[in-house]
Amino acid sequence: MKLLEWVFPIIGFRRAKKSINETIQNTKQQLNNEDTTYIIKQFKNVDVKDAESLFTMLVDNKKSLEDKAKVTAVAVTLSFTFLGAVSGYLLNIKDKFVDSPFLNFALVIIILLSTFYLISCGWFSLLTLNSRANYVLGPNEYEYLSNLSGNEDNQSSEKVFLLARNYELKMQDNWILNNYVDSSNNSLRNAMLCLGMFVLVICLGFVFSTKAENKSVDQLDIIQGNIDYIQQVQKSDEGIIQGLNQMIQMQQDEIKSLKTDQEITQKQIEFLLNSINEMGKESE
Repeated sequence: MKLLEWVFPIIGFRRAKKSINETIQNTKQQLNNEDTTYIIKQFKNVDVKDAESLFTMLVDNKKSLEDKAKVTAVAVTLSFTFLGAVSGYLLNIKDKFVDSPFLNFALVIIILLSTFYLISCGWFSLLTLNSRANYVLGPNEYEYLSNLSGNEDNQSSEKVFLLARNYELKMQDNWILNNYVDSSNNSLRNAMLCLGMFVLVICLGFVFSTKAENKSVDQLDIIQGNIDYIQQVQKSDEGIIQGLNQMIQMQQDEIKSLKTDQEITQKQIEFLLNSINEMGKESE
């Protein structure tokens, strides 16, 4: 349950809100029934100045909570600006970012969670800054006290009673504000963690992208080397083939020369045979 409230502060907020509202309802019911509450009993022996001082402390506490809410609202604005700037930067250089479905999915989830937490944080801050009842002594209370001016002790005790009543109501109202501020801070904490993971995933994306790019460059170098080797081998083979063609041409030329010599020799033999035949005929 604690882990779930840590991840989703709104769960803890609703649980605390329910408990605070029940306490406030019980207190108002006791006051309406003119019953003495525990806080009012504690003010029984407190003088007027101390009661006023205690009530002033609650007023200062409220101002402190509102100041925290203002700081948180500024932090939410800056976080949204940072998230938008980084997202826009990623869109401009998406070609250099690693194309990984896992990292892309993680970025989308982190952005959605960051947006959710920042919106929750801003919402709680605005609730803290909403106008609320001050629970200070009004004209009716001072008129009532002025009617008791004849009896100083009675007047003092009645004023302490009114301050104690307003103190208790103010304290419980501050509980509500404190619940808003705590939930806002918890949401901002989770948003900052998500933004940290957002930056981490981006860094991992660029690291993997650089490694993939270097690997691609190495592969291209290997392929280019293979192409150069093939071209060299091809050129060498072309030289060998050219030499073989020259040798074949020389052999063909020699064959042609031999055929020519053979034809001449054949003609000479035929001439000699014809001459011998003619000489034989003349002898007869």
